[in-house]
Amino acid sequence: MKNYFLFVLLPVILLAACEKDDENNDDQNNEQTAVNYYPMQVGNYWVYQSEGVDASGNPTGQTGQDCVVIVKDTTINGELFYKHNKFKLQNGVYKKWMADYYLRDSASCIIDNYGMIHFGHNLINDTIAERMEMHANGTDTLYRLYVIMKKETNPVTVPSGTFNDVLDSRYHVYSNLTSPDISQPLTTHKYYSDNVGIIYFELVYVSAGYKDIYKLLRYNV
Repeated sequence: MKNYFLFVLLPVILLAACEKDDENNDDQNNEQTAVNYYPMQVGNYWVYQSEGVDASGNPTGQTGQDCVVIVKDTTINGELFYKHNKFKLQNGVYKKWMADYYLRDSASCIIDNYGMIHFGHNLINDTIAERMEMHANGTDTLYRLYVIMKKETNPVTVPSGTFNDVLDSRYHVYSNLTSPDISQPLTTHKYYSDNVGIIYFELVYVSAGYKDIYKLLRYNV
């Protein structure tokens, strides 16, 4: 059985508060909120072109197309959340892929229905989430995961265009499952652009260091 998992899909624990003093964020546009970088309304969608690369960044030949759609809003514990569905293009038809998930905006953060932070536009250079997973024996650590917010200094180009105002939820993972010839931490990026949403993200197969890279093809917000 192939030994891998996509670490960016794992739940993480809340670390950073979504409120932060503006004087510590001099480059922040105070009029912006988290939903500027991830617009949430029913009917919004993002279509991504995907490709696989190995641990050295060489294409594996695996390509595809995926779509994320906000299908409805709903109330959970008195808060308004937006339900997201993921679809993968298979034989010319989009088919449901992976579990549904729920997100909402809270102050300057995007959080899920477990209260975990996925993005914080006003938390640049902060560690916003962390997780450690233990082996069933209770003594060995399988992996440690950290998520840090960064401001991207260079334009990011994807099939849908070139974007300049980009923030990065940057994932770092250390794992005992990773092949010893692969350097750690394994790092992936999730780029958010103002008034667009997620324009680029990566999923990593921890054992081999392979990645699936997703680049925004088209969107409706």
